[in-house]
Amino acid sequence: RRYRLAADLLEAGAAGQSNESQIAATISILRKTKLHGEIKFADSDPRSAAHQFLEVILSRNPDIDKARALLTRLKPMAADKDEERREFQASLAGMRAEIESQGLPIEVAADMALSNIRYSLDGDEQVGYRITAESPGSPAQEFFVVRENGAFRIAALASSSGIPPEDICWQVLARLEKNDLPGARRWLDWAREKIHASGGDDPILLNPFPQFWTKGQEGDADAIRRAALVLMPSSDLRGDNLAKLIQYRDHARTDSERLALNVVLGLAYVFQDDYAHLVPVAEQLIKAAPESIRGLQLAAQAYGVTKKFDDWEKLLNSLMQKHPDEPEYTRSAANLAAYRGDYVRARQLHKSLMDRGKASEEDLNSYAWEILSLPVKVDDESIEAARRASDLTKNSNFAILHTLACLYAAQGKPTQALEVLRKAMESAGMEEPNDAVWFAFGLIAEQYGEYDAARKIYSRVEKPKTETPGSSYELSQAHMAAFPKAGGKGSAKAER
Repeated sequence: RRYRLAADLLEAGAAGQSNESQIAATISILRKTKLHGEIKFADSDPRSAAHQFLEVILSRNPDIDKARALLTRLKPMAADKDEERREFQASLAGMRAEIESQGLPIEVAADMALSNIRYSLDGDEQVGYRITAESPGSPAQEFFVVRENGAFRIAALASSSGIPPEDICWQVLARLEKNDLPGARRWLDWAREKIHASGGDDPILLNPFPQFWTKGQEGDADAIRRAALVLMPSSDLRGDNLAKLIQYRDHARTDSERLALNVVLGLAYVFQDDYAHLVPVAEQLIKAAPESIRGLQLAAQAYGVTKKFDDWEKLLNSLMQKHPDEPEYTRSAANLAAYRGDYVRARQLHKSLMDRGKASEEDLNSYAWEILSLPVKVDDESIEAARRASDLTKNSNFAILHTLACLYAAQGKPTQALEVLRKAMESAGMEEPNDAVWFAFGLIAEQYGEYDAARKIYSRVEKPKTETPGSSYELSQAHMAAFPKAGGKGSAKAER
């Protein structure tokens, strides 16, 4: 990590090169680079919190506990610590993969990034700070920082890649409780700068926050609270906050406001696996916007999990009378068939999308995965569908790579299955197997005829909170039920 020497060597060999200007930029970066442990910010500097957080995520083994310690205490703690840890690791997977693709050790990447970051500040001690961190070749990151118990803590994060700073809502509500309306408005303005109105032709917006707050708005306490609740992460919208949002929905001033608040409620119920309450909300959305694809998707989720299959079919029939060739309706009909256990029909419908050139990577993946629920051999067409789906996602989608691995295993190709499964885990930043990976390992053991081992592996696949057709759990149970009695080896053949 002798960066000055590296810069001198590059400079000596750069003259006359066709990419001389590009090399010059790299030399400039290297001349500013030093060991990131030598870069210090005083505790009185709000940039210290952002810098420490970046140090954690750019370390060899990112520690979620160290990262969490840098966050404000206003945000509710996650109920499932293991799930939070898995999500933290998965959130860093893309960054790790990009660094590794450049052939840089993580320590070198950290030195170069942290030495060349340019921080800009907006705000003050009383309101808090918005800190923008810009590093050469990387998207800008924004940290929203406050002083808490004498130390600077991160209240929310956002990136230019589109991650919205939803956790700003907790600062808004805290200031509202102190009757600090100007401070609450300032934080809502910061959120509004990052979240823009969008949605295309669909009347249902997945993030309706812009409908409830405009930058510079002099909203009263009620408008501020409503906007903060709309901004709140769906997984955290519970208890009194959920009840208050329902109250706002029931007393909505316009139909468009009622529609938007129902979207917020619907997404909260989805994230919290509360499908019984999702049903009436989804039905209101469909009634208000009958041709909304997002409304259909929410209704399908609700009807599927609550087993209201006839209601789902009735809805689809009414929609398809007007637009029989709409791919999303065919997609939904395939999902309905799968929920009913008719995987032959589900595959036929997905195949029709493929034949019409309308299949997405998810459609290709579903077509391939569904063959595992049928008492037939995995054919080459299913393998090819999974490969195409993986190509479309640049071999970086865990679910699709997992499907391909499972199909290889079921075809008796464990070596290829293990190779693809390793790539799947890397794509998700996964250090330990999850239920889906255990299922794949079970398939591989089964192909070797190691039924006792396969049974133990399948037994590790836990029943999900919300069951969906063709889940790893459902398939694991089906495979164990078909096994010979414990203690024996089968005759399954596998490539060794």
